[in-house]
Amino acid sequence: MSILENMNPKDQIVYDDRAISGNYDQTLFLKRAMGNPNEDPIFYIRAYGKTKDELVHQGYIYFHLNPKTKSSSFVGVKVEEEFRNLNIASFLVASWID
Repeated sequence: MSILENMNPKDQIVYDDRAISGNYDQTLFLKRAMGNPNEDPIFYIRAYGKTKDELVHQGYIYFHLNPKTKSSSFVGVKVEEEFRNLNIASFLVASWID
């Protein structure tokens, strides 16, 4: 948990690079958002699909993370328009719960 607590909002780390969703090899990145220091921090899990050796941003899920109680709460999910109806949102929610 200390890695997440001390994570810089400018950094992102690979969360998972072995996933497959639809026809895409997925790479998931974890990123901390800029936020109010008096609130629980917000984190993103961002999905990128690999096409022709290029990572293309497909969407993200974001959530509050309470480091003291080691709990999280869902805030929302966004999928880029060209990747809708490909189950990216379900994939992101499943990745967050995992």
